Amino acid sequence: MKEYQSPKDRSYTKELLESASQESAAFLNLKHIPERTYGLIPVKYWELMSIAVALTTQCAFCMESHI
Repeated sequence: MKEYQSPKDRSYTKELLESASQESAAFLNLKHIPERTYGLIPVKYWELMSIAVALTTQCAFCMESHI
């Protein structure tokens, strides 16, 4: 395997979202949890935790979206 993650992988996003619509909707709704205004943890800390997870999992796409 030459590349672990490639920008070409983004071309499968639409197909993935359609193939697993219920699962992808649940995953995408996770984004709204830290954005709520009534939470005890500030949005800034949620984003810092998201960056830490992205770095731990080495997910280039997650790093890109949270940084």
